[in-house]
Amino acid sequence: DWVESLLRYCLSDEKKDLTRLPLAILCDGKLHAFGFQTLFIATADEREIFKKFVHWFVEPDFQKVTELLPIQGSKLVRMRPELVVANLERVLSTTGPRDWPSSETELPNKPWLIRVLNYLTEAKLEPASLEQLKRLPLVPGSDGRLHYPAQPGTPFLPTEDEAQEAMLKILGTAGVPIVDGAVLESCRRFAVAKAGLIPALSGPALVLGLHERRAQLSALTK
Repeated sequence: DWVESLLRYCLSDEKKDLTRLPLAILCDGKLHAFGFQTLFIATADEREIFKKFVHWFVEPDFQKVTELLPIQGSKLVRMRPELVVANLERVLSTTGPRDWPSSETELPNKPWLIRVLNYLTEAKLEPASLEQLKRLPLVPGSDGRLHYPAQPGTPFLPTEDEAQEAMLKILGTAGVPIVDGAVLESCRRFAVAKAGLIPALSGPALVLGLHERRAQLSALTK
């Protein structure tokens, strides 16, 4: 259409300055001007992770047809893993462990969390981004809450042998959270790819976990 034709014409200019030009069709289906907010060219996974913010993203078919590429001066950038991590707090609260919504529509739900964990598993992250992850409640526990990675209260990741009903009941009684079974496989792959963020359930780790909850255990024996 005329927007695509006009944008391609503007892109033929050597300067490629699109600032203030209302030629950006975004995923909200509306026409926007470049240069007033950061707009992203993103993958399908990245758009789905931030599907609450459709006005962030250039519509993919429009981007393909116009061959639109990042233009820093016009605030048009490509979404990258470090930007995904930096913006996850827009969906996840960073004020502390939070309840994990059971609703299939409310974020962060199970399909959303699996998508995020799978994306982060495959992503190459710099140390700064890995540190940012430690401030995001990404690890779902058997207590129905999302917890921070690499913290004393981070849910333990059971092996296949340890993920048994009897063991889970014992640990649950002691108040020791285990990674929620609904996303166990995604968490296992994430833990392998990003070592140190989700602790494996081992003998020493279990002793430390029980020690941290000695007050609860003491109350159970009274």
